[in-house]
Amino acid sequence: MSYAHPIWLEGRRKYWTRPDGYRFFKPGTPEAKMPGWLDPWMTRVRAKEAAEAAARARAAAEQEEFERELLQLRWEVKKLKLEHELWCFEQKYSANQPRVPAGNSDGGQWTSGARAVGDAAAANSADSDASADSTGSGAQANVIRICMLGSHMITPDRFGNQRWWADYVCADGFTFRRFGTGDYIRPFEVDRR
Repeated sequence: MSYAHPIWLEGRRKYWTRPDGYRFFKPGTPEAKMPGWLDPWMTRVRAKEAAEAAARARAAAEQEEFERELLQLRWEVKKLKLEHELWCFEQKYSANQPRVPAGNSDGGQWTSGARAVGDAAAANSADSDASADSTGSGAQANVIRICMLGSHMITPDRFGNQRWWADYVCADGFTFRRFGTGDYIRPFEVDRR
């Protein structure tokens, strides 16, 4: 066996793997094309795919902008509803309406007239006796502050589970956000401040 220099053997081994090796294949075969060569039909397909991807991205951006504006609009409607309810509450309980005299145990409570003052005083004494019996002290019942549902959104994750977030608006304007799963969002939440 004759001697072959290792450099020559390495060159022969890489002969068909050269970057310009496509020149040595039979014309018309897939191997005879340059590594970066694209069929003109393929360039049209890639251009069409790029245009479709750009259209999808544009549509997604428009949808996101629409949803953002819709959430803003819903928030404003909820805010107007809350303001209307507060206005109705203020109209229902006027500051000029007659009240029980301040000397009574429940001074400052609204009444409907002079006769109701005596009835209210009698009812208040009965209520204070009942509350003293039930709680052991003359303390009044606690008021639970609740907040109304403002804006919210329900979105599915990649597994199909529904996740939501909701903003709750309290009577004094304080807002807070809650997160959860499922499709039920409570319309009222207790103010946890």
